[in-house]
Amino acid sequence: MINIENRKNGDISILDLQGRLVADIENTFWKYASSEVVDNGARKLLINCAEVSLCDSFGIGEVIKIHNSMENIGGKMVLCNLNELMAKVFEITKVDTVLHIADDEKAAIESFSVPALNL
Repeated sequence: MINIENRKNGDISILDLQGRLVADIENTFWKYASSEVVDNGARKLLINCAEVSLCDSFGIGEVIKIHNSMENIGGKMVLCNLNELMAKVFEITKVDTVLHIADDEKAAIESFSVPALNL
């Protein structure tokens, strides 16, 4: 189960995750992110994974769905503070080539001021 705290830093919505980002019948993470953040007009979303102990393929799928939702509305999502295992899984699955990932929250916040590249 994942616990989510929502806070703001200027125009950046920050979701602090704590727990396991794994298969969840209720889709807690996706529902929360879409209803509390995306549907409320957020265009800059930072997901802080410092307290995520485990992320399975379902969790990766949820992160990708949120990323796609943000891109579809012209927004940007950045992940930060991935633990070593989570970073390795994102690397092996090549998800790290699709998502914006920063080492820490400071770098993630700074990345929102860098214009996106249109590749």
